[in-house]
Amino acid sequence: MSLIITEFGEINPVEIADEIVMQTMAKRPIKNKQIKNLNRNPLFNRTIDLLKEEHICTERPNTITGIYNCHGMTFANRRTGIDEDSELNKIFQDDNYREIRLDLLLCGDTALYIKQNGAYSHSGIVVSIPENLSEHNKIEIKILSKWGDGFEAIHALYQCPYFESTIKFLRCQPI
Repeated sequence: MSLIITEFGEINPVEIADEIVMQTMAKRPIKNKQIKNLNRNPLFNRTIDLLKEEHICTERPNTITGIYNCHGMTFANRRTGIDEDSELNKIFQDDNYREIRLDLLLCGDTALYIKQNGAYSHSGIVVSIPENLSEHNKIEIKILSKWGDGFEAIHALYQCPYFESTIKFLRCQPI
């Protein structure tokens, strides 16, 4: 048993399982981790309630788990968590992800949230695009993402805890 400080600020005792075998399309290993038996405390539950109050979203029921994080949902089919930017960069390179312009955005593309220092703060999958998409109405784009150890949510582009990030859109191009 060890302690972990989650991105929502709580300290939780957890069991960390071994990473699962995961590779890029070029067969390079991807470091990952699954957090099992994440012990919830009242502060965590209150944090989840505050997130729901502060951000308009549709929560997907029964998705609160430490097994995967947002990047694990987006790039590993909800099987594990991916925490390191270097691992995401391997995926982007080996799996042929390319940045796409807003006018070419399609449902199923990836939204990548990037902090001012260049670190990846969040990722999700585009699930809805407004008609006549432009810079003026891009706030209406809907994203499916996982909020830390919390729940999955469908939310508007900036209606999430990571709204202060720059957002790039990526698409995995067939090789």
